[in-house]
Amino acid sequence: MMPRRVVTRALLSGAAVVFCLTGCNGRRRATPDPAAARGTETQLGTMPGEEVLGVARRSAKAEGYDLDEFAPPKITFDSESRQWWLFFEGEKNPAPGNHFSVVVDDRTGRASVFRGE
Repeated sequence: MMPRRVVTRALLSGAAVVFCLTGCNGRRRATPDPAAARGTETQLGTMPGEEVLGVARRSAKAEGYDLDEFAPPKITFDSESRQWWLFFEGEKNPAPGNHFSVVVDDRTGRASVFRGE
């Protein structure tokens, strides 16, 4: 069994590559507020913005995050991979590594949490 740190580092490296490769091609649309996604599900994805945020928040809490310590997430949708990306940044303690991302698959509703380093 691989140590959790190695697996986490590999996942974060993969996420960084995905961000670099897809960041400027226009497939992603930022939705700063889940309410802004309401009524535009056909343009962005099939999951309503409130549902995406709920899945992400439950996943983050399950990983031990106190969401009161973080600013509301920046939400982005990647239409090619059909994934919602939510970036949570530490609000009360903006130190290096005090952030994390949650990726929610629009087709399955499954979420993955990527810790900041």
